[in-house]
Amino acid sequence: MTMIKKLALGASCIAFAALAGCGSFPGTTNPHLVMQAEEAHPITVRATQAEMQIAVSPQSAALPRMDETRLRAFAASFRTRGHGPLVIDVPSDTPNSMAATQVLADVQAVLRDEGLHPDAVQSRPYHTSDNPEWAPLVLHFTRYETEASPCGEFDQSYTHRFNGNPTPNWGCATQNNLAAMISEPADLVTPRDMTPANAAQRSEMLERYRAGRDTNSQRSGADNASVATDVQ
Repeated sequence: MTMIKKLALGASCIAFAALAGCGSFPGTTNPHLVMQAEEAHPITVRATQAEMQIAVSPQSAALPRMDETRLRAFAASFRTRGHGPLVIDVPSDTPNSMAATQVLADVQAVLRDEGLHPDAVQSRPYHTSDNPEWAPLVLHFTRYETEASPCGEFDQSYTHRFNGNPTPNWGCATQNNLAAMISEPADLVTPRDMTPANAAQRSEMLERYRAGRDTNSQRSGADNASVATDVQ
């Protein structure tokens, strides 16, 4: 074997050894590494209980105005995020049970005024020995909340990171922001049903199309946008 062939063979062996060693070199590409943010930091949905308490003294005869304001806000939350019935637990066999029954009537009236159907509201008695003279009305319903994995993992050293692999925090902030922006987390569990089709509107558009008329919606002049060109 000539000297040139020996040198070429030696160089090939060195190059092959270098490539073979890349599999264990720190910071190299891992083919099993999770590359998607939704996999590394998945958004989870869990059911929670929204609760509101209304204190009732034995002398109470009506729902206080302050509690009415809170109750209307609670009802609005139920309309947008509630699942199942809105349950009202009413103290029974307590010194304030009669007063609680009177306040319950006011609560139900406010809920009806807020647009809640009577079938969506349920009341049931409960017994308590914890401060029975002021046993509250307890309103609660089921709602869903979203959350993503926590961010802030900085325990790795990136001094010898020679590849484009994502860091542990990659996509974490985006996933947490997305979880916070979802208006109805239950949609991630079961999509909502489609609303019924507007048969009358559909028939009218078909008639316009067949007659060769404009099928676009009518727009007023107030809907037209313009760009200001005289800005100083």
